[in-house]
Amino acid sequence: MRYRAALVAWEDDPQGGRWIAPMPDGPIGRLEGIGPLLLDVLAEAGEPLDAAELTRRLRTYVPDAPDDAEQIVEEFLPLMARLGVVTAEEQKGGAA
Repeated sequence: MRYRAALVAWEDDPQGGRWIAPMPDGPIGRLEGIGPLLLDVLAEAGEPLDAAELTRRLRTYVPDAPDDAEQIVEEFLPLMARLGVVTAEEQKGGAA
């Protein structure tokens, strides 16, 4: 799967994390941990990314990310899609 940032209203929480609301109907939710950075990287990309490419770009911001960062990202993206923060697209050629 490839993912792109959805249309989301957001506000960073000064105590950490980010409040998010997929537009136009919400619901309001909260991203913590790596979630806000993943959303930023996807929004910057302007194109859908798979977990491997997203992790590669993420490492430019967090060079000491753990060895299993790609697996963590791959497991987190479907949750972000269920929250309406990102949209999931099949990769070209039908591969998942």
